[in-house]
Amino acid sequence: MQLVERLIPHQYSCFHVMSIYCEQAVRLELIRTKRNPATSAFVRVVPIQMRSPHQERPIYTCVNVSQDSAGLDTTPAPNIGSVYVLVKTCTVLKDPLNGNMICTKSDFSFETKCDFSCDSGYKLVGSKTRHCLGMGFWDGITATCRDVAPPVLQGCPSDIVAETETDDYIAKVTWDPPIAIDNSGFLPIVTSVPAVQPPVAIPIGTTRIKYIAEDGSRNKAHCTFSIYVKDTQPPRVDRCISPVPIMLRHHDIIVKWEEPEFSDNSRRPITVKQTHKPGKFPLGKTEVVYTAIDKAGNNNTCIINVIVKEHACVNPPTPLNGFINCEEQQDDVVCTLSCKQSYNFAMEPADEYHCDYDFGFWTPQDKIPFPDCSSEKQ
Repeated sequence: MQLVERLIPHQYSCFHVMSIYCEQAVRLELIRTKRNPATSAFVRVVPIQMRSPHQERPIYTCVNVSQDSAGLDTTPAPNIGSVYVLVKTCTVLKDPLNGNMICTKSDFSFETKCDFSCDSGYKLVGSKTRHCLGMGFWDGITATCRDVAPPVLQGCPSDIVAETETDDYIAKVTWDPPIAIDNSGFLPIVTSVPAVQPPVAIPIGTTRIKYIAEDGSRNKAHCTFSIYVKDTQPPRVDRCISPVPIMLRHHDIIVKWEEPEFSDNSRRPITVKQTHKPGKFPLGKTEVVYTAIDKAGNNNTCIINVIVKEHACVNPPTPLNGFINCEEQQDDVVCTLSCKQSYNFAMEPADEYHCDYDFGFWTPQDKIPFPDCSSEKQ
């Protein structure tokens, strides 16, 4: 048996019993008969060179090979000098999942060659080609097809622009989430970062939403879109009060007022600018303009009117057909009335009218209102 396998390594399982002194080199001729299956054959042993100290010819006793538990069937072979052999086969291989197998023989017998390939989106792992060896084993390693194609996200949203709700810093935004499909036929797992489910309240500014789809082989696909929430609302004026008129008896008085108050829907700090600071102001009315500006550039204004008078007294009107003469003294204003020639007061006026700087009203009160002059000819 060793000599046979040395000439044709591992091609057949050959069983025979030789004489104890028989040692030879042989060659095999394959003789197929209708009696034998495709995997069996008769082999004629033809001596090439023989050395035997006791006999001129080698004598062989050949037996058939069977699959029973005993391992050997001692039934003599049909022809003396012939050896019954069984062609070895390898285990049956199957197409890899999501792939294909093409073999040179359908019975997977010795010298069968099988080539493996994978469907689109799959990568071959293992041996691309395997051969059936004479010992009845396949070379190489088992071929499998690994999914390398990521899922596909369909309908990824486009960027969205929205405006804030009235007096609020958010916008309620909705969209249609993308749909994920995979070459495996199974639905991928879809998540989002941040984890949101529309409709969603989105704050002022830019928010990026990322969808991630992952299949069973951990292949991933993602898509991203942005939501830009615009702030178009100006800051709100909560308090804007002008001070009472200032009586400036002395020109070194510092004019002050209550600062206006602003708020903004963004809930963020705002910038406030003003045209004047508290301090000295000229006589008359001065507008102090406050401008509040939010982060989006929206603005609103508050106008403070600063009115400066020398004192609280207002000179009385000139009498009809008459004259008025007023003089500012240290503590008050003193005015006298007179009529034109040929005119006289219908009601007798006071000799002098006084207005205190601090109180701003004229005395004596019983001579108020100021009389007019009428013609003496009446």
